[in-house]
Amino acid sequence: MSFKYRFILSFVFLEIFFILLIVSLNFTAINSSSQRLTNEKIETNIEFLKELLKIPLSIYDLATLDNLLQKTQKIDYINSIVVLDNQEKIVSSEYIYEKLSLKEFLLNKHSFSAKFDNETYEIRYQKIYEEDIFLGSFYIVFDTSSNTKFIKENKQKTIYIVLLEIFVSTFLAYFLGRNLTKALTKLSLVAKDIAKENRVKVPYLNKKDELGILANSMNSMQKELIKRRVELESYNNVLKEQKQKLIEANNSKDDFLANMSHELKTPLNSILLLSSLMMKNRKNNLEQVQIKNLNIINRCGNDLLYLINDILDLSKLESGNEKIQIAKFDMYENILEIKELFESQIKQKNLNFDFSYDKLIPKIISDKNKINQIIKNLLSNAVKFTNKGTISLNITNQSNQMVKISIVDEGIGIAKNKHETIFDRFKQADSSTTRRFGGTGLGLAICKELSILLNASIQLESSIEDKGSCFVLYIPYDINQIKSVPLKNVNETIYYEKKDEKIVENVENKEILVFNDNPLVLFSSITQLKKTNSIKNINDIEVLLKTLEKNSNLFAIINMKNLEQERFKTSILKLDNQIILIDSKLDYKKKNIICINESEVNKDLIIKKLSS
Repeated sequence: MSFKYRFILSFVFLEIFFILLIVSLNFTAINSSSQRLTNEKIETNIEFLKELLKIPLSIYDLATLDNLLQKTQKIDYINSIVVLDNQEKIVSSEYIYEKLSLKEFLLNKHSFSAKFDNETYEIRYQKIYEEDIFLGSFYIVFDTSSNTKFIKENKQKTIYIVLLEIFVSTFLAYFLGRNLTKALTKLSLVAKDIAKENRVKVPYLNKKDELGILANSMNSMQKELIKRRVELESYNNVLKEQKQKLIEANNSKDDFLANMSHELKTPLNSILLLSSLMMKNRKNNLEQVQIKNLNIINRCGNDLLYLINDILDLSKLESGNEKIQIAKFDMYENILEIKELFESQIKQKNLNFDFSYDKLIPKIISDKNKINQIIKNLLSNAVKFTNKGTISLNITNQSNQMVKISIVDEGIGIAKNKHETIFDRFKQADSSTTRRFGGTGLGLAICKELSILLNASIQLESSIEDKGSCFVLYIPYDINQIKSVPLKNVNETIYYEKKDEKIVENVENKEILVFNDNPLVLFSSITQLKKTNSIKNINDIEVLLKTLEKNSNLFAIINMKNLEQERFKTSILKLDNQIILIDSKLDYKKKNIICINESEVNKDLIIKKLSS
């Protein structure tokens, strides 16, 4: 509702309130006055009649009594008078009240009111005393119908007056409100144009009243917005240059890691091979100190190879060069191999190993090597961070055609404030963990990236510092089928679409609109997408939605994290475009709208969603 109509409605409600208040007070006063006058008239007549009847009753002069009653009953508002002596015998000769029989009348030894249709009566009962001597009593019936009729007619007139006054006040409020709000409505339209970055002429700048102050403020705001827009354009150009340099630097980094993989690993493998051969001391020409030093060289070389492999694996995953090889395999046989590999390591540390497998799990269609890499990483962490207790590997069948793989340990655990970042690269539980246990902090980050590649999900299900941790991996029976994967601390389920390797590798020439107020979130993904697609950044969400509405062939990526999401939900639901919403807190049950978490964002996943 516009301001003008809110003003008019408020004015009308205020008028109605005061009209009803004044009329109610007036009606109450009239009603009260009429009732008071009637009561005074009745009391006066009762007192007068009581004095007249004292002498006839005291001397028992019935003739005089009848004469007095006949004259009194001629008064138009007195209907009947019944007089009784001190023995409760009727001494009056006439009774003309038709509404009650004389017997019913005399049963009431008190005053009362009676109403019949539109007629009202006040029946008063009065005892007569002369110096504390009881002489008798009388009933007198007063006809108050005329007074009641007057009050009723006055009430109807009052209602008509109220309705008329409401109509008149509404009529006046409309014309007054239209004139008073005309200027404000005009200024509000100007404000909307300024918000849309349109240059407009602000009216009322020469006025000296509050309207002029508001107009001048709007004019100053428009000038400031124009100035800031120019500055933002300048900053945007600088950011574009810096962005290009960052892209080039990132590409150089990828090229360097790819080229250096052979140069780093070839001499390292030679060092490991030669040190292993020399450690055997087949010619018995080495001293124990030399063998010990060779053992240190070999162990350090293996550690270095492990670190290099982690960095190269993550680099491949980030650049999108990591491919998956889908095949059907027996999960049980695969898990047994991993179990045998780690069982000896666990026993060497004097730890207990608990293993269980659900035989109902069918053969899996996925990438066996990638699944093995994830499980091995999780088990390696469990062995590394556990000094005593039990390590468990449990594989169970889920009702939603998923395999649940749980790795539970009783090691150092993870502090609660580290749970949110545990899957980030280069982050372990704390800085001292790296110094104490070694490693790059990339293992869990690689597991997370691999799980996304496999349409799977990895999560920290529970962990208490110094009490151990439980990591869970959910793997679909078939990587090519749509599966729902439960995620940690999320009330909704994220749905991964059907995977088609050909589509993932050959998606190109798409026009993708991007709204993202946090450049770091999508920087890497957008950089990769730009190589084969047309990317357009839009800084205004409303402009983006209007553009999508006009062209349903456009694709969109929208970062919802810092948006007032409820405000845009209806507009988004109307669209038929393929849309990816990042960090949406709302529920969108449409096939063309896909919600993913900020932590899940990567180029392959975005391409997969846009291709579905």
